[in-house]
Amino acid sequence: MTFRAINNKYNPLFSAPALLNRNTWSKKFRDICCVIVTLILISIICVPIAYVLSTVFMLFYDTEGKIIDSLTTTVPPVTTPSTTQIPITTTKNPNIPAASCGKRVIGYYTEWEKAEVSEKQLKKLTHVIYLFVNVQEDGTIKFDSDRAENRFLDMKNKAMTLNSGLKMMIGVGGHANSVVFSPLMKDVGKRKILIDSIASFIDENDLDGVDIFWVWSNSADKLHHSKFIRELRKRLNDLKSAKRRNEEYLISVIVPPSVSHLDSGYYLNEIVKHVDFLNVLTYDYYFNGNRVGPHSPIYEGSHGNIDETMKYLACKTKKPNKLNMAVPFYGTFWINASLPLHDDSDDIWKEKGDARGPYAVRWNQLDSEKWDKSSARFHEKSKTSYIWIPETKHFLTFENEKSLGEKTKYVKEKDLGGMLIWAIDQDDEENTLLNVVSSADACSETEKKSLEYNLAFVACTSSTTYRKCGTDINNLWLDIVLVIDNTRIMQMDGVYDTIQAMFGQSVRIGAGHPDPRSTRVAIVTYNEVATVEAGFDEFKSLAALNQELDKLNATQKSDSFDAFMDLGLSAANNLITAANRANDRKQYKKLIVLFTSNYSFKNQRPDVLALSIRQSGIDISTVYTGAGTTGNTAFQLKFVGNYNMNFHMQDAAPIVQELQGATAMANCFCRDGWSQYEWPINSGNLFGICVGNLNKNEYQMNAQKSCHTAAKNAYLVSEFDVNRRSFNYDVITNKGAKTVASYYNGLISQNGSWYWDQPDGKPLLPLDPSSGSVSTKSGCVADVKYSDGSVRIMFRTSPNPWDFRLRGHQLVVEIDYRIFVRCDPVILIFTAFKSSEQ
Repeated sequence: MTFRAINNKYNPLFSAPALLNRNTWSKKFRDICCVIVTLILISIICVPIAYVLSTVFMLFYDTEGKIIDSLTTTVPPVTTPSTTQIPITTTKNPNIPAASCGKRVIGYYTEWEKAEVSEKQLKKLTHVIYLFVNVQEDGTIKFDSDRAENRFLDMKNKAMTLNSGLKMMIGVGGHANSVVFSPLMKDVGKRKILIDSIASFIDENDLDGVDIFWVWSNSADKLHHSKFIRELRKRLNDLKSAKRRNEEYLISVIVPPSVSHLDSGYYLNEIVKHVDFLNVLTYDYYFNGNRVGPHSPIYEGSHGNIDETMKYLACKTKKPNKLNMAVPFYGTFWINASLPLHDDSDDIWKEKGDARGPYAVRWNQLDSEKWDKSSARFHEKSKTSYIWIPETKHFLTFENEKSLGEKTKYVKEKDLGGMLIWAIDQDDEENTLLNVVSSADACSETEKKSLEYNLAFVACTSSTTYRKCGTDINNLWLDIVLVIDNTRIMQMDGVYDTIQAMFGQSVRIGAGHPDPRSTRVAIVTYNEVATVEAGFDEFKSLAALNQELDKLNATQKSDSFDAFMDLGLSAANNLITAANRANDRKQYKKLIVLFTSNYSFKNQRPDVLALSIRQSGIDISTVYTGAGTTGNTAFQLKFVGNYNMNFHMQDAAPIVQELQGATAMANCFCRDGWSQYEWPINSGNLFGICVGNLNKNEYQMNAQKSCHTAAKNAYLVSEFDVNRRSFNYDVITNKGAKTVASYYNGLISQNGSWYWDQPDGKPLLPLDPSSGSVSTKSGCVADVKYSDGSVRIMFRTSPNPWDFRLRGHQLVVEIDYRIFVRCDPVILIFTAFKSSEQ
């Protein structure tokens, strides 16, 4: 078996329309140049002959020289805008099984591949995107060559004859062309030129939209990138109105597979408001760097996989239906490599060492390159197809029918928006891979729900202290003032989404100070001035709080960094002081959560002001966006917030954990004989949940044995105490060496109705139906939803969420043994045991 050295040959798979078209002069133009040189030489020898030949040549040039113009034309000739209304179309297409419920099947079609797109291929797509039209340094866009333009026009003509609802889009940029994006984005004038040029191109070519192919935005670009997308949407909306078009013009943006790059380079919460979908390039996980591994793994590995990428994006954007998962119609291989995929190992990569590569090979070239597709193996853990030739140590990872089937299954199970193909002109003549993607049943049989990846947090057992609870209710109720920097940078970083995630569904929001078992929330925003958006008496339910947060999030913010922290802190302190003077829950714990993008002040240094506030018994936590103008902000905030209560917006998990724990635990009151599980913070033990000794029953013993074989240092959590008719978290270590305990969240059932437990002598408090529906804003361990007289408990545990209902005293749904892994940071395993008692 022989293999060609194809490093340069396959570069155009990922980037190189420029590499494939190094000579951008057309052949006819070069011929004309040769003719000119020849004529000059002849004219020297014979003027009469030169005169005759020159005359002939000028006649020729008059008709054929137009080819030269196509190299410098920004867009095709301008036509009069049509005023005909365009019928509304959707991605639903009954002729494409994968798109019958609105899923997208998107194909990239390139300028540099040899294969030409066919009408048969286009019929299997909901969207086709042509790659690329290049961005110039002045902001205009144009094709790189006449070949690129001709392939585009051929695709366009074929697509327009189908009358199938196919959406046509143009890809702007490209790997080699992306270097021009960053300086253009920072120049307001050139950014406008680019936006106008894109709009003109779409208009003049009757296209449906644009794909922004920028590889990649970084931390210095992210604000300008977001502004560009927002301004592009406005420009296309204006075009829509001018054209009297019924449908919105489409905008898509490519984003990288790396979670760290996504986090640092993109304001995803802002971008997703203005784009129709994100094209997630979920491949090349091991193409760059010094490791050998699978090209596009769904699971496993410590250096990224599809599930990790899509989970992050779904949680960040809350819009899984806007995510398209990319699948490559090419593979990558290494020579003299070590096999990285083994069934008995969780790692899916090896150090590159002496291996050569990676190289790339198109699906339609596997046979000609002597790869035996029938010898392909399948790695179950990563869901990867590969070929391993031990004699020559060739390792090829690629997509085939089996691996693509797993990816379509993933899109269906996670209810993602669709699939993106790179690229349809790399498929074979039988459209083997395209057929798998387009014919797959990507529609769930059950009712559609947006994907809710795990956002729940649990306390680490290492941070517990215990004290007797008795009738002492101090510190069990909580008043929180949210102090929010009102600049746009905070909004883009998802500050309001983070805040909403802090309040789990089991939290009871109340307004009046006599109201037991409630958390009160006030809101202050600040920039040049501080504004009290809501006092302690405003929100009577979690739904009302979330409604106000959504309203604030929808309000246009300032691009200025002028936000004076001391004004916000002073306003919050005044709210709390006024409540204390009125003897309004004076003994209950007070907490200020400060969200800021910059350490700046107007009248008083924030650290000095914060010290006096903390000395009065008010705790302060800070959340910093990291995009402010003062590089020392993170350090300075350590002197504003309580010890270990200063967080970064890019890693909001700890503050979400703290506040979810605070609100969920603060609403709990312990039964007689139980102890208080507390959350230690520098100023004292603030929050608690009830803990009691647990006598393990048969089901819990069996669950412990089941967990013991699954993971070490793990715990079990069961769900319902049938005997006490209450909802507990029964925690059992699988090693048997640590204290076994039961966590009680205060929900108790009596006479078929659900109540919050109360201190001795106080009546039970009915579960508040107005607390809202279950969403991705999870509670400390579980969400609680009240409807139709039943309580629905929803655990947000990895890898899949599950739920059950409690109606009166009965378990409506029995739960068999299930094991779910948690790492936060102690590995916890949640196991529900099946109960025969009803």
